[in-house]
Amino acid sequence: MQSAMAVARLEVELQSWEGTMYRGGYCEKTIAVDCVHFVSSVLDKMCGTYYNHTKLPQDTAFHNKKEANKGFKQFIKMYPSYRIRGDVVQPGDVIVCGPIGVCGGPGHTMIVGRDSLWHVGHKDVCKAGLAVMQKGAHAFKQIRRLKDRSKMIGNHSNG
Repeated sequence: MQSAMAVARLEVELQSWEGTMYRGGYCEKTIAVDCVHFVSSVLDKMCGTYYNHTKLPQDTAFHNKKEANKGFKQFIKMYPSYRIRGDVVQPGDVIVCGPIGVCGGPGHTMIVGRDSLWHVGHKDVCKAGLAVMQKGAHAFKQIRRLKDRSKMIGNHSNG
């Protein structure tokens, strides 16, 4: 993300989801959402896009690695991005987590805010730090950055 204005817009959008209850397969701000649909909705708002999120699977990494990988590929197709290597993240980057080890696929997504990570926890959408990873058996699988970050700068007004 290249401008302070875009970062401020992202932060406002993230805060507008705060407290939305967790419920698998849902995607409605202030009602209920799961992690994949939360991150997708934020990216849609920031980029001025809209995708049919019902095609994205809910969390499947612990139960079905094949389906989780299929869903992850679908997510990347909808939101073209590249894998970043290293330890520097920027607002708008997507962090993909999953079970520790090779047995599980991608199972949890988070999005980087101004100075924090945002995700859907066990109860609801919340701001978190790196300590969130210590609360479960999750590991970072990938950090993804949108290929065309300029889309996040515009003043989009969808949904």
